[in-house]
Amino acid sequence: MYRQGFTILLVDDEPNNLSLLQQVLADSYNLKFANSGKSALAGAVKHMPDLILLDIMMPEMDGYEVCRLLKKDPLTVNIPVIFVTAKGEIADKKRGFDLGAVDYVTKPIEPPILLARVATHLRLIDRDTAVIEGLLSLMRAAKLKDNETANHTLRVAVITHLLARHLGYDLLLAYRLFLVAPLHDIGKIGVRDEILLFPGNLRENPEMWQEMQAHTLHGADIIGEGIQSPVMIMAYNVARFHHEKLDGSGYPDGLKGDDIPFEALITSVADMIDAMLDPTRPYRQGAIPEEKVRELLAMDRGGKLPGKIIDAVFALWRQIMAVERAFPNDSPVPFNNFSHLSPEDLDRRISMIGEYDRETA
Repeated sequence: MYRQGFTILLVDDEPNNLSLLQQVLADSYNLKFANSGKSALAGAVKHMPDLILLDIMMPEMDGYEVCRLLKKDPLTVNIPVIFVTAKGEIADKKRGFDLGAVDYVTKPIEPPILLARVATHLRLIDRDTAVIEGLLSLMRAAKLKDNETANHTLRVAVITHLLARHLGYDLLLAYRLFLVAPLHDIGKIGVRDEILLFPGNLRENPEMWQEMQAHTLHGADIIGEGIQSPVMIMAYNVARFHHEKLDGSGYPDGLKGDDIPFEALITSVADMIDAMLDPTRPYRQGAIPEEKVRELLAMDRGGKLPGKIIDAVFALWRQIMAVERAFPNDSPVPFNNFSHLSPEDLDRRISMIGEYDRETA
């Protein structure tokens, strides 16, 4: 799996402090700089750094408020934040951790300590790379007994990436979502074969339907609750919450509205589209026609599913249909053909799908 050089956003209103941090870190990492809370928020969205080193005592907007807003924004919520500040009281540290910071380094900084803390948190990202590779291997094993078709997970990943980019996700964040989207149904490995291969409507059999619903909890258990790294948090959210609905009618937790992680909703919509268009699903006769799929999505817009995601689907409909044709069920494409690309190359390759469409050429 591809891993680019780590990028760190340094935030401090004092030029001398930024200069010192640069001296310590420049040989090992790609550095970006911000000298205010406002520029930090803009820089986080623009550069999508792997880590943010954040001063607390800044005019106009202090570091606590910056951290709160970073964790509120779905584009930046998963970026780890380390506070670097002279405020070293226990109450100050507790407040920082409560806001979502992963660590706390006090000034004056000691270069070896800072380097060690930074390296520790960035190693989590490297560890995630290996973990995701293992989970993807497990997912491929699980597909051997599932009733879904060979290219389903790849199509879902590509459509998810298209939607994420259209909705404003940075290259790196969209890349991460592409990697974890195939894990949405990894929990099906814990569901009995007779249920996975059942040729009828599972909702008509409450016991079987309850066991099928449990695949979201199995998936969350496989990935692991209590994880701290951005990629694995995203994977957990996708696996556990991709069947939740805005109105609370979903499962397993009956969450509503903003309580549902947005990456799970994007993946859910991509999964729904591909499932409805798939002609080989055993629980119905043939694919649902395109116009009927659009009608069903429009009915759920704003009620069960976010309007902006459905609007993105309609805006991208031609490209989504090109994805469906590009990866047919009878010609399986290895997911590794895409997962080893850089974020830039992945985005470029996905954007090219549809430029030559065998059906319309």
